[in-house]
Amino acid sequence: MDALIMLRDYQGWKKEDDAQMREWMTAYLGWLQSSKLAKRESEAKNNHGSWYAAQVAGIAWYLDKKDVVSAMAALQRTKLNHQIQDDGAQQEELSRPRSFHYSYFNLQAITNMAILADKVWPSDIILITISCIFLPHISVLGVIIFKSVGYR
Repeated sequence: MDALIMLRDYQGWKKEDDAQMREWMTAYLGWLQSSKLAKRESEAKNNHGSWYAAQVAGIAWYLDKKDVVSAMAALQRTKLNHQIQDDGAQQEELSRPRSFHYSYFNLQAITNMAILADKVWPSDIILITISCIFLPHISVLGVIIFKSVGYR
């Protein structure tokens, strides 16, 4: 999505190109919100669910659908307590053969979602994610995410 936003300033990217891309992304977003397969991914408790929320939120941000970004941030927030244990472990990811990769991959999705949520309502999820580094006493969940980053 970042590349598409950057293309808007490129002289070779015409308004028609942008209009067609927005039309395609609108259709894709509709599919992500209505298809059985996508709905199943949205309910996943592992990184699939996190990446679903981040992907939908990214497309929604590009299409200026802030209500959808907010809904995806809320969806991700409902997953966090299950995804990240008090000690930072991510049980859904640790049960997989490449557990370190999937744990990191899930944190990447959560962080991307936090950044997108911050664009809609500053200092909400991003504070949860970032506060653990500077002010860990602000958010228990922030500490949990921080622990997950350092989990061994």
